[in-house]
Amino acid sequence: GINAEYMGILMNSTKKEQKKDITKEVSIYKPFPKERLNNTTIKYLCNFPTSEDRKILLVDPEKVTFSDIEVGKGVEVTVTVRNVTKNMMRIKIKPPAAKKFGCEYRNTGPLAPGVSMDLIVSFKTMEEGTSYTDEILIIPEGESPIALPLKAVMKAWLVAYKPFVNFGFLRQDDQTKKEISFVNQGDNTAEITLAPAETNGVVSVPESNFELKPGKEKKVEVQLVVKDSKHDIIQQAIHVHVGGEQKESIQIYAVVVKQVLSVVFENGAGAASTISFGSLFYGEKKECRAILVNNGPKSVSFNITFSKEGKTDKDNENEDHEIKAPREVGIEMMEREMSAVPLSGTIGQYSEIPITFICTTKKSTKFRVLEYIGIKEGDNNKHRENDSDAADIHYKAHLKYEEKEDIEIDMKAQVCLPLVSLKTSFHFGECLVNERLDILLAIENQTQDLDVPYEFKKIAHFKTDPSKGMLLHGGEKSIGVTFRPNNMGVFTTTLVLDLIGGVYSVPIKLHGIAKKLCVKKKTPPGPEATAGGFNKKPKFFEEEKVKTGMHKRMPGESSIDPIMKETTTSQIDGKLKDNMFENIERLCYRETQQKYNTFIKEERQKREQQAAKMRKMKRMAKKLPTSLDEYLNDKDLNLEEGKPP
Repeated sequence: GINAEYMGILMNSTKKEQKKDITKEVSIYKPFPKERLNNTTIKYLCNFPTSEDRKILLVDPEKVTFSDIEVGKGVEVTVTVRNVTKNMMRIKIKPPAAKKFGCEYRNTGPLAPGVSMDLIVSFKTMEEGTSYTDEILIIPEGESPIALPLKAVMKAWLVAYKPFVNFGFLRQDDQTKKEISFVNQGDNTAEITLAPAETNGVVSVPESNFELKPGKEKKVEVQLVVKDSKHDIIQQAIHVHVGGEQKESIQIYAVVVKQVLSVVFENGAGAASTISFGSLFYGEKKECRAILVNNGPKSVSFNITFSKEGKTDKDNENEDHEIKAPREVGIEMMEREMSAVPLSGTIGQYSEIPITFICTTKKSTKFRVLEYIGIKEGDNNKHRENDSDAADIHYKAHLKYEEKEDIEIDMKAQVCLPLVSLKTSFHFGECLVNERLDILLAIENQTQDLDVPYEFKKIAHFKTDPSKGMLLHGGEKSIGVTFRPNNMGVFTTTLVLDLIGGVYSVPIKLHGIAKKLCVKKKTPPGPEATAGGFNKKPKFFEEEKVKTGMHKRMPGESSIDPIMKETTTSQIDGKLKDNMFENIERLCYRETQQKYNTFIKEERQKREQQAAKMRKMKRMAKKLPTSLDEYLNDKDLNLEEGKPP
């Protein structure tokens, strides 16, 4: 039978086709399946123009590609070849040349218009490779052959790795290594080959060939050796081959720097190799702060040693290699006048640590106080230059690191004794209690270039003003020493003058007598105060006048003690002449004892009077009522009889 739908399409296509005997033309064909008809076939059958050039055969797909092929597994693809002409057509199929590709089809004879045939294209291999290509020729009768390209791509090895390795900063002659991780993410075992692009020995891979099973990871060591590189940057590549196929290369990168330690001083001098501590006194300590800078990519251990100037390099080397007992090392460190903190340690990469160089001189036993002669009288002090015992100190600090490098720092200083002249004994004579006597103490600093710091220690009954300060070099300073007794007695004491922070001490003997009292005037407070009530400037007297009593007469004396009244003036003068100090101490002791006895008696009388008052109050006190009747009958309460309280 004839397909009515197919007939209707042919009859309604064009007016020219309607005049032909369609029934006679189509009757020779077999029934055409409905599901194989499409617009393209109808257009070709109806001789309608298409967007493409007129085709004889329609091949779908036009190209066959097999991807992710595994060894030993076959794959198939069906290709449809359709006759899109109006005539019967014979077709010949030329299979692919490679045996790995196959082509099967059913030969049904000539193809009618619109009818198709199926080609089953297959691929199978037992060998590992990358890709295979071939083609199938479809040859229509009387027409040019049509090629069907074939391609098979084997399943790729999915090996993951980092294509860039940065070794960072390296020093000359450095040897370092890093690990590169390879991970097989595929399903097949991968053979991996690593080969450095350059054979200069800078980059090497000890394990260059290995197999990696699916799902496994392997870390491969890559070594880098810096050999007198003329360039600051090392950039090389490692070629990677997986299964014979070249993959992305691994880039090796490193920067070559020079490892250097330097000492930079904080005082703005920058990097230097000389430290000058200047002039200082024996026993004085001076510091110079600096920073140790590491501008290299590696942490470095350092050690600082010292050698005194005057020793040869061989002597220093022998000392370095000589084994010493701990006691000898300790003595040597105590005798050494130059040092540093810290003496050893580790400094990190591109970092800095503070370091302090110290000059500690020893206290000299030759120090002595010079006799004060005054600047005017002793203007020429050349004869005293030898007393300073000046000397030079010269050491070399060797900062060693990496067992090869050595930084030498010259450390110099000049030391001398302080040349100070003053009078070391003063006699204030007699002074009233609560009054004061002032004498000037002149101190001269005859040192040429150094100032001397000083400080007086505090003692009772004597005071200095100013108590501390600085003695300028080549100058003189006057210090006020005040004798102000708080009680009667003979006072002989020592005033200690500390020089250079207590390194040297000068004892000054002071002597004073207080045998009479003076009433201390009370100054009115607030608005009632007068100008005389404020502290007046001290009046300084010469020591000779104070000692002989020729200074200004002292203010009003207090009443003379009873013991002094009982004796005559001639008797007192005789006793004072015989043993003045003993008599004054005895008189002061008697007066104090009498005052104490009087105070004890007065306190005892007060306590006895208080106790008597308490006894009298107890006697006069009335007993409290103990019953209700006594309470009601108590006349002192003024209660009416018979009424409740």
